[in-house]
Amino acid sequence: MQTLDENKRKKIIAAAGKLFGKKDYHSVCLSEIAAEAKVGKGTLYVYFKSKEDLFSSVRIEGYMDMYRYLSKNIDTESGDPLEHLHKIISETVKYCYRNKSIFKLLRAGTGTKMKPEIKKTRKKVLELTRSVIESGVEKGILCDSKPAYTANYLLDVVRSGLSYSDGQIPQDELIEHIYNFFSRALKK
Repeated sequence: MQTLDENKRKKIIAAAGKLFGKKDYHSVCLSEIAAEAKVGKGTLYVYFKSKEDLFSSVRIEGYMDMYRYLSKNIDTESGDPLEHLHKIISETVKYCYRNKSIFKLLRAGTGTKMKPEIKKTRKKVLELTRSVIESGVEKGILCDSKPAYTANYLLDVVRSGLSYSDGQIPQDELIEHIYNFFSRALKK
């Protein structure tokens, strides 16, 4: 059995993310991904079953990267929930500005169904957001009877704001606008 090299897998995912971020899913050829990753086309099949599997892996890695980035910087058990809410918005917007091709993949539909692994990974980001809102409710700082709904709304508003602005609105302005909208709606 062949030993898989995690660095090579990550290199392939990075190359695929770059290409899927620039071109439509159906316009990207596996040979292009292999060339970008500087591996043989057959090597792609050692790590991924199909183009769809590779695409799903890029999206999963994107959500996991964002989740790791957020969870490293937010302690939902302590601190001010409004500061945490600001940090979630701020760090998500900054992450997406830094990783435009990955953001494009996370927000775009490709005609492929969202696989359970992608939903599971996306759910981690939602759970972190929900727990911040619940913490604020428990501390009497926020008022929200449906934190899970609000977590979804918040991430959808961030996604919509990023899509609408298409990089034309300064990121700090976008962050503050979204934060002010939600903090005013949720403050007790």
